[in-house]
Amino acid sequence: MPGRPGEAAGIGQVRQPPRGTPPAIAVKHRADEGRLGRRVGRRLLPLLLVLYVVAFLDRVNIATAALRMNADRNLSASTNGLVSGSFFLGYVAFQVPANWVFHRVGIRRWLAVLLTGWGLFAAAPAFVDDAAGLIITRIGLGVAEAG
Repeated sequence: MPGRPGEAAGIGQVRQPPRGTPPAIAVKHRADEGRLGRRVGRRLLPLLLVLYVVAFLDRVNIATAALRMNADRNLSASTNGLVSGSFFLGYVAFQVPANWVFHRVGIRRWLAVLLTGWGLFAAAPAFVDDAAGLIITRIGLGVAEAG
């Protein structure tokens, strides 16, 4: 039988940090946890929002380019849809394998490979003249962004 109300549920008890935790990292009070969460949120969320917008623009930039590109390369609307959708084929197909490779080779090597591949596949549509080449570059871009 607990001595005070709420004691059995652990209400009002302060969890101690693991042994060896530096004092600057140890959060001992719920008020400190709340302040820390708000501080991290204020600094991290705007950066994440900007990164999300950039990633979104990168994924849909082919739609903006299609306004002029379709006429220059004689692409139909259905072919343009296939080119646009091919990005997501590579993106979805390589989510799990990319994370498996990341765990095998390490973050430094894997990010170097991904960023190099992303740069090459992002620039490649400028040098391609047909729909097949565009589809290949978009699939490659999806693979690079999947990691």
